[in-house]
Amino acid sequence: VGAKISFTITSKPATLNPGQKGVIEVQYRNDGSAPAYSAEARISAVDPFTSNDDLAYLGDLKSGETGTAKFEISASS
Repeated sequence: VGAKISFTITSKPATLNPGQKGVIEVQYRNDGSAPAYSAEARISAVDPFTSNDDLAYLGDLKSGETGTAKFEISASS
């Protein structure tokens, strides 16, 4: 049986003002005891937010390593 993989978000919450469009960065740390290969992060934007890119590639993350996902987000006014 393989080791378990778990992630923790280590970045501060992002801010986006109404009517604004911007790129938010989310840092993920592999807190599991095994490497994560070809790790990906997804975002599910719900009203009043929208996103054209909902998938970010984090790559291979060893235990304790962090990866950064970037998402372009828009907030309706």
